Amino acid sequence: MSYLKERIRAEINRNPYLWDIKHKVVDPIRALFYNQAPAWIKCPQDIQIDTHNYCSSTHEPNEKGELIHKHPGCAFCNVKEGGSFKIPRGRMDDKMLKFIIDYWATKRNLGAEYIAPYLNGDPIIEDRLPWINQYCMEKGLKVVVDTSGNVYRNRDYLVHPNLTLLRFSISAITPETYEKVQGCPKFKEAMDTFHYVANNKHPSQQLELHFMVNSLNEHEIDEYIDYFKGYKIKIFPLHEMPDIQLNSTAVLPKNEKWRNVTDSLKSWKATRPLFIYPNGRQERKVMMKSKTCQGMAYAVQWDGKILHCTDAPPEYNYGHVYEVDMLEAWHTRNRARIENPACIACNAKRPDWKEVLEKYVM
Repeated sequence: MSYLKERIRAEINRNPYLWDIKHKVVDPIRALFYNQAPAWIKCPQDIQIDTHNYCSSTHEPNEKGELIHKHPGCAFCNVKEGGSFKIPRGRMDDKMLKFIIDYWATKRNLGAEYIAPYLNGDPIIEDRLPWINQYCMEKGLKVVVDTSGNVYRNRDYLVHPNLTLLRFSISAITPETYEKVQGCPKFKEAMDTFHYVANNKHPSQQLELHFMVNSLNEHEIDEYIDYFKGYKIKIFPLHEMPDIQLNSTAVLPKNEKWRNVTDSLKSWKATRPLFIYPNGRQERKVMMKSKTCQGMAYAVQWDGKILHCTDAPPEYNYGHVYEVDMLEAWHTRNRARIENPACIACNAKRPDWKEVLEKYVM
């Protein structure tokens, strides 16, 4: 019987359709009856890997093909030159990248599902992205990407059947506002890339548009929605970590609608939603099933440090991928979150976050 169960489990893990049914239907039902911990407690679903931390809004290749700093970058970015996070530039080597993907491929039965090859760098200038897409597909892991999309020559990197979710961060609808917000004159490139991918994507690929609301662009939200009617648009207010994320705090939206997320969650109303679709329907998937905040992705910096959060500085880390067990580091991180300064300062969490974590991870 044990052998048969293992054979059935292996078949489910190999078959993407059976895997989706188990992960999205069977597991939640079992959790109801057995009072199990939420899936994110057992294992991260999204594995965020900083394959490099060069940004297409700040860097461009020189005549030798080397990426050099040329543009100021996004107004709210904490890792750019002069930002509040002091992170050296670098690129993860192929051996480490493969090691991380291989490790999490063995944890699919716990819920590991997506590889996200970005953190502080933009995948549009990651020349290994086609290989990452293909290798993850062979390992049974899907790929999700966030990109500014503002390097048109690399547009074909984004068209692959295993890159299942592609999120474009284009936070303006005019070139003038784009240059203020994203710090580079690449609005046309970003728009051209988006339209190219929208017209050439595989049926398995889903597209989203992200609008990061800040004081420089909030006046364009209505015009942006009107232009992109028919596409899945998410409007994101900036996270706020006072005394930690200094750059994003400096350009917080002026309109109170887009602020004070913790207060809004107390009554589950939209004084400042986590994210909202243009038709007014609020989406709180990341807050369901006892998730306590938006930042539930597992984050590994380009040098192998396992970070506390995708939005926190690298001082908050749990060791190196070669020196600690990556899943155990996830459990350590969840236990530490209750008293971690970055979590305490962050405004993108449920008001009962401590109680949820104490129930499942202490």
